[in-house]
Amino acid sequence: MCARTPVLDIPEDPVFTMATLTVFNPPLRSLFYHGTSAEAARSIQINGFKASKNDGDWLGDGVYFFDVRSRAEQWAKYYHRDASPTLITVEVDLSNCMDLSDQKWAQVLHRHADRLLTEAKHSGHPEIIQNEVFHGKDSFVINSIADRLANHGLKVSCVKGLFTSGDLAYPGSALALEAHVQLAVRNTEIISIRAIEQLSE
Repeated sequence: MCARTPVLDIPEDPVFTMATLTVFNPPLRSLFYHGTSAEAARSIQINGFKASKNDGDWLGDGVYFFDVRSRAEQWAKYYHRDASPTLITVEVDLSNCMDLSDQKWAQVLHRHADRLLTEAKHSGHPEIIQNEVFHGKDSFVINSIADRLANHGLKVSCVKGLFTSGDLAYPGSALALEAHVQLAVRNTEIISIRAIEQLSE
């Protein structure tokens, strides 16, 4: 039996003035993949994953995963080619996930991004940089929304989004060759390691 789905209904907070909105899905577990080095994989096996807090990460704070194995393999072999590239397969509980392919969540960002960025500017926050490789505004907006929800007892455990990159599949196409889904896990307790394997270089 599934627990009652939390709703977003926080009229006292000016950032969340929309009508009551279902934001979390019923419990769902799915496999994801993390490419790293052998040394880092050993540390993760002993100590667990540690969420990163880089201002330019496009889905905000978290441990980043791909939903397709080959993507994580490519990442590991490219960025850890001299350090024994390793693939970690995990199972993640997506029940409290901010899924940006869901229109409900996309609308939350659309409605409140400008306000959050304006508040940051007026409060003296350092300039927030956003370009093709450094996603400062994306990171700031997602972290801000997640933090404000947490203040009201609604904790976002992970954020999932489709990243469009690379050349078009063919002239005039809407499909990008490097498009892929990433998952940023904010709460590492929802991660269960299923396999760790060293990749051939």
